[in-house]
Amino acid sequence: MSTKIELWTQQSKKVKELLFDQQRLTAKKDILSKNMVQKLKYF
Repeated sequence: MSTKIELWTQQSKKVKELLFDQQRLTAKKDILSKNMVQKLKYF
């Protein structure tokens, strides 16, 4: 049982890390797109 739980916790950690990375990437994209929109407004 413990091995299954350990595997599950490792998998959940990996999934959380992947989700966190995706959130960071999307946040960066949002910031970039907002900056682009602001720059376009000035031109």
